[in-house]
Amino acid sequence: MSFDQRAYAEEVLRPLAKDSARLDALNQVLRALDAPKPKVEVAARLDLGELLGVDPSMSAAELGAHLRGVKKALNKNARLGSGPLLLTRLLDELGKFGQLDDPALWGALMAERGQALKGQLENFARMIAQDRPLKLLTIEEATELAANEGLSGVPQRDLVMALNAQGVEVRPDFEPPEDKPVKKIQDVTKHPEFRTIVDALVWSTSTAKPMAVRVVDELSFEENGRRTEISLSHVGTAAKELEKAARRFNAKTHQDVKDALSKVKLLGSQSELHQMALVSVMGQAESLLNSGRTKLSVRNHLVDLGLAEVDASRIVVKLSEAGQARGLADVTDKLVAGALDEARRLFDALPEMSEDEAVEKAQLGLRLEAAEKKKRDLLAEYEVARRRRDYAAAETALRGAMSVDVGDETLASRLAVLPPPPPGAVVARSAGQGVDITWSGAGAEARYTVVRSAGAIPVGPSDGDVLTTNITEGRFHDPRPLVGRSLHYAVFASKDGAHFSDPSVTTTTVLPAPSDLTASAGVTDVALSWSTPPQASGVVITEIAPDGSLREHRPSTPGQLSVSGLRTGTKYRFAATAVYLLPGGERRSSAPAEIDAIPRGLIRPVDDLRVESVEGGHRASWSTIIGYTVELWVFPVEEKLRPGLSLSNVDLAAKKGSRITLKPGPASDGRTVRDFDALPDVSRLVPVTVDGDGGLVGAAVIEGSAPPVRHPEVDRLGNELRLSWEWPEGNYNVEIAWTAAGQRRTREVTRTAYLREGGPRLPGADHVRELTLSTVVVYEGERWVFSPVRVALAEGGAVPVVGYSLSVKRSRLGGKGKAVVTVTAADFRGTLPLMVVLKEAKFMPRAVTDGHVAIGCSVDLGAGETPGAATFEVDFGKVVPPFWVRVFADEGAKVRLEDPPTSQMKGS
Repeated sequence: MSFDQRAYAEEVLRPLAKDSARLDALNQVLRALDAPKPKVEVAARLDLGELLGVDPSMSAAELGAHLRGVKKALNKNARLGSGPLLLTRLLDELGKFGQLDDPALWGALMAERGQALKGQLENFARMIAQDRPLKLLTIEEATELAANEGLSGVPQRDLVMALNAQGVEVRPDFEPPEDKPVKKIQDVTKHPEFRTIVDALVWSTSTAKPMAVRVVDELSFEENGRRTEISLSHVGTAAKELEKAARRFNAKTHQDVKDALSKVKLLGSQSELHQMALVSVMGQAESLLNSGRTKLSVRNHLVDLGLAEVDASRIVVKLSEAGQARGLADVTDKLVAGALDEARRLFDALPEMSEDEAVEKAQLGLRLEAAEKKKRDLLAEYEVARRRRDYAAAETALRGAMSVDVGDETLASRLAVLPPPPPGAVVARSAGQGVDITWSGAGAEARYTVVRSAGAIPVGPSDGDVLTTNITEGRFHDPRPLVGRSLHYAVFASKDGAHFSDPSVTTTTVLPAPSDLTASAGVTDVALSWSTPPQASGVVITEIAPDGSLREHRPSTPGQLSVSGLRTGTKYRFAATAVYLLPGGERRSSAPAEIDAIPRGLIRPVDDLRVESVEGGHRASWSTIIGYTVELWVFPVEEKLRPGLSLSNVDLAAKKGSRITLKPGPASDGRTVRDFDALPDVSRLVPVTVDGDGGLVGAAVIEGSAPPVRHPEVDRLGNELRLSWEWPEGNYNVEIAWTAAGQRRTREVTRTAYLREGGPRLPGADHVRELTLSTVVVYEGERWVFSPVRVALAEGGAVPVVGYSLSVKRSRLGGKGKAVVTVTAADFRGTLPLMVVLKEAKFMPRAVTDGHVAIGCSVDLGAGETPGAATFEVDFGKVVPPFWVRVFADEGAKVRLEDPPTSQMKGS
């Protein structure tokens, strides 16, 4: 028999594509088979006969032909999700266990399948027993859960037996009665002598209370090892027995039971009796669930009341799933949540209640009625507003009703078709030969229709030419309006394209202005050209001078005009207005098309910029370029710009340039003179001849100033002076200048040399006079010296010298830094305030402020066993190498502190 590929696709592959549980199981098996030494029982987890359509009775030839057909079907149906690909991989993996056309292989796989299925069923049943404390399932639930665990297709009998073996009952679902419990019947259960209404139905002085009572599928109890059905005859007997034993109960109990049995005896059939008992017991269970107890606790309590365990479980599960176990709190929750219909349904389904509960129920009923009335009133407001086309008020009322009752889907439907308010502020502006129409929105859901009319004002969306519909933006361009006619543009808003708002209307007369207006400037003249709208009768050009004076020109040549006699370098504005003759002989002009023009010669860059220092800043001058403005831009010294280069302002700013504010300077024949504030540092000044949004770069000059050094200090070390200072920010050197033996001497120090030496040293300390430190700028072989700072020298050289040594360590574990400081002084006694500074960097700290940690301490050099010496230890916590430790004397200390060798100061 040939393999039917179509049937295989329809019966196996398509269902598999929709079954995520089976696909997951297939993936798990493939992952397990991908192990180095897979076991055959792994493959047996799958129903291979179903997945691959293999029958163990097939011969080798039949198996070979069948599997070839399967592979073709898998390739042909590769589009059906991941299933065909996974099955193709499965066939490859199965080949590890033998020849696929060997019937013995498939027989072994099918045999293993039986054992694997048994184990899977046991594990599944054990898992369900742990997951379902009530140990109850319907057959539908059991089948679905089994399929989710890869056990689809297992016979129901095997499934039920496995679950029963783990104590899980499989029972059919049932539909609970819609009747509410009767209060007189429920009152019986208030008395401890009667656990449920069933106790009253079979009450007798000679028998024990009924046990293992069933109320779901039947009304019966267990008696002497067999089941006894409860009938109406039991009720009559119980009523008689009750009267005989009336003295055994108090009056209230006797009366309540008597009233209940009287109600029951009015029932006309066994089925009504059964339904009454089920409703009563479910009412008790519902009250227990509403009290907040767990489902398992309620089930066990019902068993204590005499119910059979399986019936107790079925009732609890049904109430929980159907959501019927709800009380006053649930009604309140629904009311607060705005679900009026659900709140009313639950309220009407509430059972008879005690007196206290009845008061609360009445109050809740009043709240529910008030909410329902508020909704009715808002809907009435909505209808009135809708009829008078006040859609904004109608929407407000409708949204108010929706906030009261969020569960009423009809309100949302009404809102969906309610037209939005009219668009606001419709404006029509001429745009070339067309018209731009804009308006403010009518809400996020609004869609707009634009209508044009040359006659009456549109009232509806079909009253005129529909230019566009169902657009979301608040703008539209009409490319071909009627020129010289009074036009009405109406904009309608809608949510669904069928119900429209009132229109917002604007009226305009379309008079296109001349287009393509251009200006070409000479030294003293400007040539204009333009395109005249075809409907216009002519064009008028108005010349506007800088002082506001006007001169009107009527071109003799269409689209062209040359205006002469203009002043070079002066900006003029030219306005071109189209003239129209309207129906009736009225003469109207369009809005003007305007353009600016400056008569001037050829643009050129500045090539002779001069800059000099003046009081309060600098003065720049250059040869005047007639008709053009020149700006000065300042750049870093290293930024070179080629003269004659054309750059935009954005380009200039991108090269770290900034425009200088210029002030008028003194007059000079043929040169422009401008003053500006002093520059904060040395910079490159570049003149830019302005042309639009940018200009031509001119020849630059270098000018400016440099910041001085700060906090200079001098320490005397024998016959030498050691200098130190705080370096200014930037790439600068420092020039040291001093006078010795009547001669002026200088030395230039780089930052690197300064750090390497620990500060420069000058010989002949007693002869050094007039010591200054100046900032030096060096660039491209040129050198500028700025800002000399005079350094005070101590007289007499009597300041005592204090030395110190360091032992700097960093622990391998934790990276904590520590320094042992030993201070020695030959000529100083007393207390010396010090600052120990830690700096995590490549270079040592130059000052107290040039570090990451500064720790203050005082040492007493006048006491102890060795006067003039003291040792102390400083902990820095965790430090990051490389790091330096340096000690500084307090600013007011009258000593010179001499540093040890740099090898002691550096930590690693």
